Amino acid sequence: MAFLALQPASSKRARENELKTLRISKTIEEIKPYLTVEDMRLLRSEFPEGRVNIWGVKLERAGQWGKMLNGQTLVLFKRGRRVILRGVVVYKVMNEDLALHLWGPDDDGKPWTLIYFLKNLKKVDIPASEISRAAGRSLEDNWQAFTVIFPPEADRVIKEFFNDWQ
Repeated sequence: MAFLALQPASSKRARENELKTLRISKTIEEIKPYLTVEDMRLLRSEFPEGRVNIWGVKLERAGQWGKMLNGQTLVLFKRGRRVILRGVVVYKVMNEDLALHLWGPDDDGKPWTLIYFLKNLKKVDIPASEISRAAGRSLEDNWQAFTVIFPPEADRVIKEFFNDWQ
């Protein structure tokens, strides 16, 4: 069973943050001051090469963020009308200090506190409308907010586009 997270990343700020922590990974040592001993143990285990890709969402999306399961959630990043990246969630942490260190606050002073770490991050180029179609969503769905999709809809998308996701 797999879950699918639809992550819009089209704004100017999202593009800046994408460069900071998705396109260019961070070292675990760089973020060590913001993490617990248990966080560090798990990240070192999952990322033995010492580099991680990181993304975050704001607290108002806590309900959706909480639905992601480690190792069972494929995240799709959408810019404009295209899905541009995909990765697998391996660990989540609520950490405002780390979020501020990585990305600073948004224009309203709010951080992306709900953080998730990704592996198997790969570039893709798929029309978002095709993902929506496979998931049984409206072709006009614009993915305005971070959303998690459950099986069987998630399974249909993964089977059609991402058989190699794990």
